[in-house]
Amino acid sequence: MEHRPIQLWVLHDHKPGHTSQLHGLVDRLNAIAAVEVRWVDATQIRFYWQDWLRKRWPEQGFTHAPDIVTGAGSASHRLILLARRVFGCMASVIMRPSIPLSLYDAAIVPRHDRPSERDNILITRGVMNTLKPREAGADAPEHTMLIGGESKHFVWSSEQTLDQIQQVLEAEPSQQWTITNSRRTPEEFGVALSQKRWPQVNFCPHTETPKGWVANQLTRSAQVWVTPDSVSMVYEAITSGAATGLFSLPPTQHGRIHEGLDQIRALKLYTPFEDWQQTHQLALPSEPLWEADRSARWLLERYDAWKREHHL
Repeated sequence: MEHRPIQLWVLHDHKPGHTSQLHGLVDRLNAIAAVEVRWVDATQIRFYWQDWLRKRWPEQGFTHAPDIVTGAGSASHRLILLARRVFGCMASVIMRPSIPLSLYDAAIVPRHDRPSERDNILITRGVMNTLKPREAGADAPEHTMLIGGESKHFVWSSEQTLDQIQQVLEAEPSQQWTITNSRRTPEEFGVALSQKRWPQVNFCPHTETPKGWVANQLTRSAQVWVTPDSVSMVYEAITSGAATGLFSLPPTQHGRIHEGLDQIRALKLYTPFEDWQQTHQLALPSEPLWEADRSARWLLERYDAWKREHHL
């Protein structure tokens, strides 16, 4: 008898960081198993306790009930549990929710969110993304720098960042680099960069790059430098398989984001700028980092166990 596809509902809130993780997970689920995905805008669904009491889903127009419901962002947290109550499906969540993790059947949580060690929790090294490691021997002709900007985790300095860029350029004067910025980059950085007139730099402002440009650039890059405030870009660069360096910026305070970077530094997945200054070399990641794939396989294993437990 032919098995029907798994019905997966993905609850999202449009936030880029959440959406990137969800797309990374869904892409790998689709690659591994037969899955039909329905994206649900959690911000457009009103949750009422009467729905909980009456076991009623406060939305119309869907064709199939879910087998698995997952999501990221506070707007999804209670709705995921409501979906399980209404449809009898498996409830999973991405990142640490505002509701106790023990209430979910499965949770995929970065280590820097400090989750407990539980059977229903997969602790990831950083956040998932849509990148996948390049194949061995694949051509990687590019060299790229990803520049962020002001954040609550690091003290931004255009001057310090430009000085570090110059040191990298001077160490390899014949190497061409592509530099892009982000919506958080102060305008002063772009102005100062253009005044440098470095011949080996091609500056591509984020406002002039098409959707998917950064991901495509990373898959073609042998070396990547990232400012530490761009945490998602750090993990994307490492996932791509590029030799990744982290520029140095002073932290505002040592919090969970810094703990996460310290943890993957200990695994030698990237090279801090201070270490690079000693050798002028960027090392490849010591091991592959593909958390979206690991998470997808773990979630499918949890689903199989959940079905056996519920005699489905």
